[in-house]
Amino acid sequence: MYQIIDFDDFRNAFWRLGRENPFSNDGLRALFKHLEDDCVGRRGPELDVDAICRMWVEYDTAVEAAEAAAGTRWEADEGADDDANESAALEWLRYETATIEFPGGVIIANF
Repeated sequence: MYQIIDFDDFRNAFWRLGRENPFSNDGLRALFKHLEDDCVGRRGPELDVDAICRMWVEYDTAVEAAEAAAGTRWEADEGADDDANESAALEWLRYETATIEFPGGVIIANF
């Protein structure tokens, strides 16, 4: 059976499975929008909360995400300010993996 869901259904599916913590509310909303936009014009994928939690990871900053993805401390340029490091990390993430940006954080594909 196929069912179209809205954001509340999406969020509630996470809560029902005790998975309310991997994503902030803003992050979950951005993830839902990304998945919804990815399915425009075709039937969407099945909702698999566990798979989503394994595939996507939220970070407070692009620098944190870049460090996790690269497995090392992120430094764009020696002496660069925080904004320059954040911008460089975000650019690198966009090149390396699927990246969902939203106010207050970034979600990356955990490949």
